[in-house]
Amino acid sequence: MGKSVRQYDTVSLKGIVVLCVTVLLVLQTASFHVASAQKVPEPPIRLPLNAPLPVNVVTVGLKPEFFGLDSMAKLQQVLESNVRSKAASYAGFLLDDPILLATFDVELQVLEAPQRFVAEFVNDLSLITKDPARLPLELKQANQNYRDFVRSFYGGTIAGSLTYTVTDMEAVVQLMAYYTEKYVPAILEDYNVYLLCGTTFFGGKIPVYYTLGYTPERQVPNAIVGLNMYGGMWTGRHVVIDLCAVPNPFGNFAPRSEQDILNYLPLWVSNDPNFRLGMVVKYVDEVIDTFFVKSLVYLPRYQVTYLFDVVVIDLTTSGGGVSSLINHFSPELFESAMKQLAPYNYYTSRYSYYHISDVPQMRQTIRTVRGYQVIDVEAALDTAQRLGIIKETVKGVAYTPILVFVSDSNIFPDSPGTLGIAWPDSQDPRYPRGVVAGVVYQSIQREGLTFTIIHEAGHTLGLAHPFQDLDESQMTPGKSGNLRPSFANRWIYAYVDSSMTYASVLQVTDYRELFVYKYPMRTFFSIFDLDALDRATISMLLYYYLLYRTEALNVLEKLNRPLEAFEKGKKLLELADQSAVEAVKLFQQHKYFDRLEFEGLGSQLVSSFDYAWLAYLSAYTMYNLIVGVQDAAAFFEPQIEELQKKVSDLSGRLQSTMAQLDETKRQLDQVRNSLEEERRQRTAIQADLDKTRADLQRTQDALTSKEKELAEANARASTYMYGIVGVAAVAAVLVASTLLLGRRRSAVITVPKPS
Repeated sequence: MGKSVRQYDTVSLKGIVVLCVTVLLVLQTASFHVASAQKVPEPPIRLPLNAPLPVNVVTVGLKPEFFGLDSMAKLQQVLESNVRSKAASYAGFLLDDPILLATFDVELQVLEAPQRFVAEFVNDLSLITKDPARLPLELKQANQNYRDFVRSFYGGTIAGSLTYTVTDMEAVVQLMAYYTEKYVPAILEDYNVYLLCGTTFFGGKIPVYYTLGYTPERQVPNAIVGLNMYGGMWTGRHVVIDLCAVPNPFGNFAPRSEQDILNYLPLWVSNDPNFRLGMVVKYVDEVIDTFFVKSLVYLPRYQVTYLFDVVVIDLTTSGGGVSSLINHFSPELFESAMKQLAPYNYYTSRYSYYHISDVPQMRQTIRTVRGYQVIDVEAALDTAQRLGIIKETVKGVAYTPILVFVSDSNIFPDSPGTLGIAWPDSQDPRYPRGVVAGVVYQSIQREGLTFTIIHEAGHTLGLAHPFQDLDESQMTPGKSGNLRPSFANRWIYAYVDSSMTYASVLQVTDYRELFVYKYPMRTFFSIFDLDALDRATISMLLYYYLLYRTEALNVLEKLNRPLEAFEKGKKLLELADQSAVEAVKLFQQHKYFDRLEFEGLGSQLVSSFDYAWLAYLSAYTMYNLIVGVQDAAAFFEPQIEELQKKVSDLSGRLQSTMAQLDETKRQLDQVRNSLEEERRQRTAIQADLDKTRADLQRTQDALTSKEKELAEANARASTYMYGIVGVAAVAAVLVASTLLLGRRRSAVITVPKPS
């Protein structure tokens, strides 16, 4: 019984020790102190992103001889040698070190449009060429102003060579897209520059191109006449350039000098092949930089709620007041434009009206410069904020105030000639603080306010003017000493299908059905605007994917937790990595974002944006999962430390008890060994005794046998003795008798002695 009790106590103590050691390990694991080496998986992508940029220069009705060459292959050689082979997209015009978003390897090829392509295009020109006398008065006036410019700059002969008719330039772009899809579909998704010389299609006359749009509020027509290029429509990434048309610098954005006009002369001014090739190289190179890889003024925000706080400050004395302004602004169209541009964000708007008599302090933010009213933008925003005219909201909302000063005379924010400006946030110039615009009341009656406010709000989401960009081919020293791309201001590229132009209004605010993709919708912004914003958003999402991925794995590495310990975290990492790889693959195919397929975040996986969002979300969720475990461990750390202390004390006592137990066991083992030795000796002695006893028994048995034999011998001896005695007695008797008889005979007979 005593032995069983001792065994039970030993087993119990061992179990307690094992339990305590297990608890210690669990606690140490929970507090991230278990030492274990792990290999952190490398991210499968790198930033900035890189992609090929397939650029097709499509000549429409042009022959090599036009450029002084004997083949189009020579034209391709010239372009490949002189047009940039590398291009880049940035964000942050105003930053000392703009953020590089993506780089592109330009893959240039020259194609001749098929004959049927050209023939059908020329045939359709008659359908889109109009007699200006039958067009709205605004187009007639713009047409006359353009012809006056040509006469004053080029002379009466050239002005007389202009076609009497005017051709819809937007329709030209649509036709190019249509016939590309019909005859050259392989390049439809590429970046295409269509070169033509309209004089060959108009009997030697110089074509006159126009675009006509209507204000969205009151359908007032506005026209630009004298375009030589157009592009950016949602029909595709297409730009059409008529090398023989005379561009009108005053139809959209006025150049700063006569030299600016001379930089973009029509090719018929000279037959010198070097001049003509130089102009083609210039156009193609600048189109790639200005349109195809367009950069952003600011870094866009993603998945945030925007609050656009539109505030009108009325400086007029003869205006119609708030009711008149309301009639010239459409909140529905404004909000629709924002949702069309970045549908993955949330938008809300607030509209306020103040007459200057209600807020006289705002007049102090206006000064006179060279006879013009100029608004001190920083002071205007500060004063409006101090007066409570603009009010920031809760954290997490991208608050964007838009101050619109309406005056009876010209009024400009920051400097004369500036119509509006998105002012940088001094705390973080990657983002805008707000917008200040100046508008003449009479122009509101003609053009409305909607187009202007859409334009300025586009800046706050990062969009630049079509004619402005960062040119990485011309690097200049920044304030930090680092080289940065130079700022390029090319007036000719103002002609693009976007609210971001300086045009009064374009068809982007109209309902229209395009030839190729059949978009019965207002587009508001050009495809180049959308690409620029989408590229930046994808890059930003992948940046945050890498950031949260790295942070999560760093936490694990720092705290010595293997990724395998988090099954869900490991699966999230795999999903994030796979999504990032797919996002890059689609980015390289220029499938940035599909606004027609977009139904909501996570509702579709058809574009680079969709996969980039999934990569970001998965990495963010993984990060929060790991940090959540870390936070939980930190929350319970005091209790864990207390438990560790108690367990440590218990472990110490157990170790002491175990030492005593070991000593007792040692003594017991000694006693057991002594007993075993005694038992062994006793066994040996017993064996000896048994042997001795056996020997004694055998000896006893032998003695007994001997005794028996002796007894028998004695008996026999006795018998023998008795016989002998008897015999002896008899003999004795006989002898005695003989002797007696002899004596008796001797007495009678004398025996003679021998001789």
